[in-house]
Amino acid sequence: VPVVVFASLLSMLPAIVWSLLIAKQSWSIVTAVCLSIPLRAVLRIVAEGLRGFHDLKTASAFATQNAGQAAGPVIDLMFLIVLFAMRGATDLSLTVVLWANVAAIAVCLPLPLWALRMRVAALPGDAIGLPSPSLGPLPTRRFIIYDSLAVLISQVCSFAAWYADNFIAKFVLSPDDFGLYTSARYLITTVILPLSLMNMSVISLIPEMMTRGEKSQLEKVLRTSSFVASLPSIIAIILMCFFANLVMSVAFSSSYAAGGPVLAIMALGRLVNAVTATASFVLMMTGNEKIQIILCILATLAMCVAGPIAAWAGGLIAYAVSIAVVFSLFCASLELAVRRSTGIWTHAQIPAFLKRRTA
Repeated sequence: VPVVVFASLLSMLPAIVWSLLIAKQSWSIVTAVCLSIPLRAVLRIVAEGLRGFHDLKTASAFATQNAGQAAGPVIDLMFLIVLFAMRGATDLSLTVVLWANVAAIAVCLPLPLWALRMRVAALPGDAIGLPSPSLGPLPTRRFIIYDSLAVLISQVCSFAAWYADNFIAKFVLSPDDFGLYTSARYLITTVILPLSLMNMSVISLIPEMMTRGEKSQLEKVLRTSSFVASLPSIIAIILMCFFANLVMSVAFSSSYAAGGPVLAIMALGRLVNAVTATASFVLMMTGNEKIQIILCILATLAMCVAGPIAAWAGGLIAYAVSIAVVFSLFCASLELAVRRSTGIWTHAQIPAFLKRRTA
């Protein structure tokens, strides 16, 4: 409860300030936003609790771990159902969409709560509320809030490092070039979706296996999972590099074919990310979030400096190259930081059984 209240208040304050003072939105919109924040906070905590019990299917169905997307496919489906139901009664607007989002989460939230309660009820009576000797005493509220604040800062910095280029592009590129850049970026985000799904599957194993001292086993799991998840992404990246103009034309229209070179450059820039995969999560889940925060800040600052200079000197192509280089160095530095701080690698490795077959 303290974590939910603390996180909700931190999120509500900027939301209220932005909605009322800057965006000049109505109280109905502000109320919907403020209600959705604690609902999403509870949803996130319940989902992570289910992941702690290795109930990955239920957790991922109701809450993903992608930045900017807290809800899972079940809630997304309920959102569409509510939206279509409200569409028959009123015209669609921002207010209607926000309240449909609140209704969808409120309707679905009891299901993961019930699933978590069943998991806890299945534990032995003496296991509930007792600290594990290997983990030490139970954390205090102060520790929980401090730890949550560190994770919050880490997530904000990660969001900045991953999406700063999009915001910078809006100010340094022409409207036409900005449209081409954001369209290409959308396709790249879709391509790395398998990596996001893989992260949802293995993230709960990281602290558990590290606590048990199973570093070598964890490294094997992470590198094998990275190979499986990165393979479709790498294939898609290669196709985008060779058929960039065609992909842009098919995905959007022939008028977007000019963005083909940008798509190819950005695809190459994401290649390192496709190979390293879980490096950022390993830093965050092993108590090395400070290193991750520093690297994210440095990457964001590098984009803020290199991006505008490149756009001024060479336009859209130069801007895409500068962002691709910075992002590749950022992902590589995360991998090296994991190796230095934990002693393991996370980059993709061909599984042993495949090596034996190809030998």
